[in-house]
Amino acid sequence: MDLTGNYGLKKPGQNDAYNIQNENDNMDILDREMKIISDANAEIYLTTNIGNNYSVAISNLTTFTDGYPLTVKFNAASTGPITINTKGVVDYFGKPVTNVRENLIANLRYESNAGNFILLGKGGGGNALPSQILKDATCTTDNGPIVGIIPSKGAQIYVPSSTDQIISKGQYILEDQIIKGEPNLIAANIKSGVILFGITGTYTAYSPPPASDPSYSIGSASLNASSEADHTFNVSTPNNYVIKSIVVSFTGKDNKGLPVSAIRSVGSSGNDGSVSGRSEAGFRISFTPAASGRTGSLYVQAFYCNVTATATVTTYTN
Repeated sequence: MDLTGNYGLKKPGQNDAYNIQNENDNMDILDREMKIISDANAEIYLTTNIGNNYSVAISNLTTFTDGYPLTVKFNAASTGPITINTKGVVDYFGKPVTNVRENLIANLRYESNAGNFILLGKGGGGNALPSQILKDATCTTDNGPIVGIIPSKGAQIYVPSSTDQIISKGQYILEDQIIKGEPNLIAANIKSGVILFGITGTYTAYSPPPASDPSYSIGSASLNASSEADHTFNVSTPNNYVIKSIVVSFTGKDNKGLPVSAIRSVGSSGNDGSVSGRSEAGFRISFTPAASGRTGSLYVQAFYCNVTATATVTTYTN
């Protein structure tokens, strides 16, 4: 005689004699198993727990079979992954259930391959907050369904100004945010010493020319030797100015007491130019450089003569 695989019902063979007791035994097995199923479908089992480990007392049940239905009412809230009668409890995605609340009535089905109960109607969860989800979008978390509140920000162009422009936090950048650039933002266009957006300026403002060309003394000397003596006058002009001319004036008498009649030589050092004027006492000699520069020199050779030199400069406009 064979037995059925699930409930152990007796299956007489072709040559077995009919035995009423076998029939009665089968009926008793069916009655008992059907009662267990009907009780499970109709009865709500109140759990007891030790921490997150819950238990229910089910009479006449020795093992859970695949698909076994169970309805429980949790006596206490959980603080982590739970078990029922040592079996794990998972959601639709197979993730452990961690957040049952006190007095929650839940329907479960046993899944024999994994040896877990599946909490029906529990399709995942999470710890997201409304402030982490786009406005009007919805999702389900461990605390139930929520609606997002993050606003979206469309395209905007920012033109630099003298004050900060803030793109506020807590919003979703939906489209491009353009901060305008300026190709003329270069050192040569920024006042010297001023820093703009990390660029240090090098521009020196143009100084307008004075009403007349300025001049200043560049020295004097006494050449009271019995033979020719020389003296050099050096010029170094201020910024934005170049040498226009150097004028030498001289007075004095020679060793016979007569007015000085001649300057032995007048010229420049390293800069050719032209000399004009009379080289007699009480007159002046003017030297004009052929090329404009900011520095230069002029030398004279004479004897028994006092010489003074004045530099005249003009604005440098390049």
